[in-house]
Amino acid sequence: MTNKLNVLIVEDDENDCKALAAEVNANADRLCLAGVLKSSDEALAFIRHQKPNAVILDLELQEGSGDGMDLLDKLRSTIL
Repeated sequence: MTNKLNVLIVEDDENDCKALAAEVNANADRLCLAGVLKSSDEALAFIRHQKPNAVILDLELQEGSGDGMDLLDKLRSTIL
């Protein structure tokens, strides 16, 4: 039995979300789609509670209280 990598997608463009989710789902033998979110605020809460193995992050998010770089800074300060 293999362990699957739980992947969270944080992207505010609907077409990009669909394409990224399709890629994750196409590799279902190794990857599991943990969720798809459009907001940096939702993503921060999700990551803190669900702890996905990997995050595909749009650095130019328009939704939430900051962009992808702000989210990375918040995560760094939480972890360190």
